[in-house]
Amino acid sequence: MKYYQALAEKAVFDSEFIVKLTGGRTAAFDIIRNYQKKGYIKKVKHNLYATVSLENSGLIPSKYKIACAINGTAFISHHSAFEYYGFYNQVYNTVYVSSLNRFYPFDFQGNEYQYLQANNEDQVNLLRGVRVSSIERTIVDSIDDVDKIAGTEELLKCIGLVPIVNETFLLDYLKSRASKLLYKKTGYVLSHFKKELHLSDEFFEICLSAGGNVIGYFSHIEKKKLIFNAKWRIYAYDDLMSFIEKKGNLNV
Repeated sequence: MKYYQALAEKAVFDSEFIVKLTGGRTAAFDIIRNYQKKGYIKKVKHNLYATVSLENSGLIPSKYKIACAINGTAFISHHSAFEYYGFYNQVYNTVYVSSLNRFYPFDFQGNEYQYLQANNEDQVNLLRGVRVSSIERTIVDSIDDVDKIAGTEELLKCIGLVPIVNETFLLDYLKSRASKLLYKKTGYVLSHFKKELHLSDEFFEICLSAGGNVIGYFSHIEKKKLIFNAKWRIYAYDDLMSFIEKKGNLNV
């Protein structure tokens, strides 16, 4: 029990943290084996451990805090970020973790920790001990990866719960992504939430201008159901909001 309090405060840690506590590797690995046997800690994955509460036998760290401890650049993103902020329609058992450093997906206590490649750490904030993408980055990343994560209906419902965004942050992140198609896809989706998110006409003008003459698809999964949108010059749904109104009926 000598080191339990320090481990409880850390909540999720690797072996190096215990080495620093004990002053040696042999002692550290003895502690890890002993504390696992007694149920004080649980192995999350290779060289990652979570502390168990002595009060209720549950884990001290949340799934979000565990995710951020996977490596030094890991952060919560996409639908999991919407969840963390409280802007979600349903809770997933998949925790989406973006990182500059690749890791293999793994399961732990009913949750799958899924790796997503991040090209930068722009707009990654530390909130209540958790590294999480800003709501603006979360929206843009989720639009970009709509085919891979959550899907159109859930994406729209999450965005619909967001009370306001900073359009400067949106544009800054879009600029860092440097994708003409992503400018158009973002403008197309957010034009349906212009009033709710308090977005200016200038924001959409910039999205149109930065998008240039590129033509692409909003979704590759539903290509056959898309039509050409003359304003945004992309293939998109004729009635995007019918996903919510018709509870996800794709025959729009």
